[in-house]
Amino acid sequence: MSSVGCHRVAPAGPDTASLPIDVATIQTTIEDVLTLRSRPPAASTCARWHGLLTGHLALLLPALLDHAQEHAGTDYARIAVFGAEFVRARMDGPLPTDRGAAYGVCRDLARQCRTVLGLVTDAPGTGR
Repeated sequence: MSSVGCHRVAPAGPDTASLPIDVATIQTTIEDVLTLRSRPPAASTCARWHGLLTGHLALLLPALLDHAQEHAGTDYARIAVFGAEFVRARMDGPLPTDRGAAYGVCRDLARQCRTVLGLVTDAPGTGR
């Protein structure tokens, strides 16, 4: 994955087409969430992470699907489309009120965000 802070990706739709993908910020969020802790964080922390991760994914998924269209019929496209559907289903779920369960949801979203970020920034033909 590139260590550059921002990437401009293929247009991702009317709401996100002109927005850069801030890789550094997304990676920082992922690292924060996936850092092992002895106890689940406060509910407010999980709620903040959940908001950040769903926001990051809302930017990344349209870019991922754009890349999939560009590579229709390839394994990359099939993985991208399946992955986007899987992640969207997880994003739409509510954050549990139990701290441990909420932390688990955030960790799962962080892992999914890391995967989607990799697929977007390392898409075939991007030269990265």
